[in-house]
Amino acid sequence: MITAESRKDPAETASIAGLVKLLDDKEIIALSCSTIFSEVLEADLTDQQKQIFEGVTKRRSAVQIKDATKDINKLAGEIRSYYKQQRALDPSNPKTPGGQDAIHIATAIYYECSTFYTLDAKDKADSCGLLKLTNPIAGKYILTITKPIVGQAGLAV
Repeated sequence: MITAESRKDPAETASIAGLVKLLDDKEIIALSCSTIFSEVLEADLTDQQKQIFEGVTKRRSAVQIKDATKDINKLAGEIRSYYKQQRALDPSNPKTPGGQDAIHIATAIYYECSTFYTLDAKDKADSCGLLKLTNPIAGKYILTITKPIVGQAGLAV
């Protein structure tokens, strides 16, 4: 949304816009780990895009930014270890999530989020696309990892 990235599937762009509307209407609360700030700095944003990002993260009632505590980092390590072991048992299992991705997943689990929205479907050289992870995450944590879906209740696009 912030970078106006062109997606092959126009429904993905519409779904992101729909989530923003749900945030604006206070129908959902977004939660992210504070590591998002370092990830955004890697993204070569224009000044205008940086202003949009800062504005989004300042919506205190709709967007919560949580620090990556020791407990969250331990949980991220547990998640990565689980998938590494599963992959060693059967190479058709998903690759291990990357470190930053595991921290985001662990943050969502720690704060008892029900849904983790992402468009991350493609594997990277050393990690999996997050949409390949299914419930229960790491064999025991309930968290639905899904693309935002057009047509959700309240979604106006």
